[in-house]
Amino acid sequence: MTDEEKLKVFEKHLKMMKTESIRRFTEFAITRLPEYFWTLMASTTQKHHGKSETLIDHVQACLGIAEEVIGQFNGHWTYRQNDQLLSALILHDGFRCGEPGKERRFMQEDIDQKGYPQEFLGKMRTCREHPEAGYKQLLSLSAEFNLKAAKEKTKQIGAKDLQPVLKGVRYHYGPWCRTKLHKPFSLSWPFDSVVMQVFNIDHMQCINAQLWTRK
Repeated sequence: MTDEEKLKVFEKHLKMMKTESIRRFTEFAITRLPEYFWTLMASTTQKHHGKSETLIDHVQACLGIAEEVIGQFNGHWTYRQNDQLLSALILHDGFRCGEPGKERRFMQEDIDQKGYPQEFLGKMRTCREHPEAGYKQLLSLSAEFNLKAAKEKTKQIGAKDLQPVLKGVRYHYGPWCRTKLHKPFSLSWPFDSVVMQVFNIDHMQCINAQLWTRK
């Protein structure tokens, strides 16, 4: 896919973003996501998410739910929070198989122990640590983006705009995150925080798609 084709996939929600720095950073990151992101199944084990659902289908469905959340929080959230939610959801599964160059794949041991089909051998699979991998990759991309913006004398993305996006990606597994931090994800966080809504939307979309298509 060309960069133009990749951006076209998320054109609707990119156009909804009013914060220039968030929109431009999101576009920058989209064009640098791994190629597998555009073709990977939402469930690489075929046990979760919707049957035949691709990762792009999952992200687009999450964005549809986000539109409803934004509508519910109308007058309560700022347009910056709306944009942060959309950005985080677009990017949350961007590095689903792990750190580039070290992507997780099905091994013979997985097939023997879990009973996966033999044809899975060598194929990419979801890495449980992908929220942290995504966070680290996007943090690095933000530095690259700001360096490019400085050279071109365009608007950089500051911490106030960036941090909720990065945290949304880092904690989208909610209480199942494997990140060991001084202050890990907490269900006591405000329900109306961008980070909590990224988790809620991602989790509920996954469960609903699974219920409807894997009966």
